[in-house]
Amino acid sequence: MAMQGPFVWQGQLESEGQVVFGSRWFSLFTGSGQLTVTHEGLLMGRGPVVPFEHVTAVSTARGRLTVYYSPLPDQRLNPIERKSGQKRLLLGLSRLGSVRPEDLAVWLLKLKGGPMTDIDVELGGLARVFKIRE
Repeated sequence: MAMQGPFVWQGQLESEGQVVFGSRWFSLFTGSGQLTVTHEGLLMGRGPVVPFEHVTAVSTARGRLTVYYSPLPDQRLNPIERKSGQKRLLLGLSRLGSVRPEDLAVWLLKLKGGPMTDIDVELGGLARVFKIRE
């Protein structure tokens, strides 16, 4: 299986208007939904579209990608999210798949900040946290 990358994803976003990550079959086993990236923002399953302006960080750990974002006006934080003040979108990716979580994390942040955006990577335990450099 050929590896996909940001150039392929960007081309698909421009031509089709959206890119979908996560296998429907894999999501049945992991409980993770499919992440849809559009020009407006991110969509997980049937939830609301999260505009890129709300995205604060993206972390990766093994085959999992987590997008952190500030809550939308009509969203409430659950008890776990109250500590950080941020909502999360969790995406499980197959380790044998064609999408590397690190590449996807950087691409999502560059969609928010622009192609010349500098990205900082913080290592913590098993996870890598990607943030836009301020």
